[in-house]
Amino acid sequence: MVHGSIAFHTSDGKHFDDNRKGAVNACWGTSSQDMFFVGNGGSIFHYDGTKFTQMASGTTKDLHSVWGTGSNNVWACGANTSTGETTILHFDGNSWQEDILATSNSALHSGLFATWATDSAGYPFIVTSGSNIYRKTGSGSWRNDTTLVPNNLGGNNFVGLYLLSGNTSTDFMACGGWGWVGHWNGKTWKRYDELYNYGNPSFISDALSVKGNTACVVGEKSGQSWVAIGTRKQ
Repeated sequence: MVHGSIAFHTSDGKHFDDNRKGAVNACWGTSSQDMFFVGNGGSIFHYDGTKFTQMASGTTKDLHSVWGTGSNNVWACGANTSTGETTILHFDGNSWQEDILATSNSALHSGLFATWATDSAGYPFIVTSGSNIYRKTGSGSWRNDTTLVPNNLGGNNFVGLYLLSGNTSTDFMACGGWGWVGHWNGKTWKRYDELYNYGNPSFISDALSVKGNTACVVGEKSGQSWVAIGTRKQ
């Protein structure tokens, strides 16, 4: 197998030293000359192919996820790890601003861990998740889809959803605790119960990737790694 030539550009901690010294948790970009990195303490950095530049985020909350549809439409989300109070940030190509979901719900304590974006018929579509799921299309208002998601454990407890990935606004998936994996078809959620094992505290879905008709989920269970690969039937 020919792998080709890949040159990795590495960075030590000095490139990310912004006095908060938090972990870098996620990255996304449009190209190798346009990448965004987010991390603890509200840290956001941009890489232009040569250097890392710190960006003003306006928050000290830990940022867990970043995704976008272009260099002028980038989203990041996270939460205060002590209180669970969330934040959603949007970059319009000039500056980062906290979105209305966060500013109008200052007491929101669901915790947000993942965000994913795509272009839907020419309109940017964004979805974010934690214990709850919210989505919006274009410049419209956020919609709370929490009641549609089969992750309610009762007693105001929910399975945390940590990763999102998909193809379109009506074809994406989420994964989370206890092997929870679900698919959104634009109208309803389907939970894959063959993977779900509630009650096993050492069982978690760590990452999810969807491309075309193939989905891959990886995680850990009782100290061992597990992989689930699914192919959609035509």
